[in-house]
Amino acid sequence: VQVIALSDGTIPVDTKLLHAAPERIDRLLAASRAVPPLAASVNAFLIVAGDRLVLVDTGAGKAMGPGLGKLTASLAGAGYAPGQITDVLLTHIHGDHSAGLTIDGKAVFPKAVVHVNRQEAEFWLNPANKDKALSRHQMMFAQAKTSLAPYIDTGRVQPFDGHAEIVPGITTQPSPGHTPGHSFY
Repeated sequence: VQVIALSDGTIPVDTKLLHAAPERIDRLLAASRAVPPLAASVNAFLIVAGDRLVLVDTGAGKAMGPGLGKLTASLAGAGYAPGQITDVLLTHIHGDHSAGLTIDGKAVFPKAVVHVNRQEAEFWLNPANKDKALSRHQMMFAQAKTSLAPYIDTGRVQPFDGHAEIVPGITTQPSPGHTPGHSFY
């Protein structure tokens, strides 16, 4: 197989999001000659495996500001078009990994089947979980619904459980913690 790293762009990250004492963060930033806000890269990976073009994550699309949403341009730079993607593997359903599935409510990858851990999908698509979430997290549930809707509506979401072979030679590795159904491939 061939694996191609694709950039969706960068997003500024405030150091308040880091889980460490402010003085430690300041010391480490100074040692690295870095100045906040930091530019965090959002990436996806294209796996060329025989007749399958498998995209791992889809970036943020238009959902998280002007520094992102460059995945389709990166894909074109690698010589591929969104309509060629056969499969999308989501590591998890946070917006910087899944919002690039749609633009203006339409599927960006019109032929792709989206593979996602069943527990992950059930968590983010369940309105009861949104109602129980902190107010600052509720928009994540709305984004998940928006991102997956055209794929769900056309029967192109395939949930998986635990360890599974998604496409020939690519298997899942459950890695919950960051999200309920987070997965590695």
